[in-house]
Amino acid sequence: MKSSEQISRCRQGLGEDLGELQSAIDQIQRSSFLVRASLYWRERQCGKEGCRCRKGKLHRSRAISVRRDGQSRVISLRGIDLLKVSAGIEHYQRFREKSLEIKRLMSEILKNVSLLGKLQEVDLEGFRR
Repeated sequence: MKSSEQISRCRQGLGEDLGELQSAIDQIQRSSFLVRASLYWRERQCGKEGCRCRKGKLHRSRAISVRRDGQSRVISLRGIDLLKVSAGIEHYQRFREKSLEIKRLMSEILKNVSLLGKLQEVDLEGFRR
């Protein structure tokens, strides 16, 4: 016979996991806009004859790298609100972290449910008259 202490610990673990799962889901639902991209500085030469970039001091600008149709694309951020793009990228990173946490919690919950079922199984011999 399984101990009631084991069953109790398993139920308690399930309750804790479910609480964490609900918290992670709540955080994902509050996600506003998401930008799946990488933000970086792009350095390049302009091609003008007497420009400083010819002597090694390259022009710098912000850009993002995104994947579309399986290919990486670079998009210049000229005329785009950099703060909003940065916030969207940050939101996406948090969204991704919470998604992975939900996946881990779901796996843990399924293990605990399975264990609880095994612990609560009874032997039919106990029902003999």
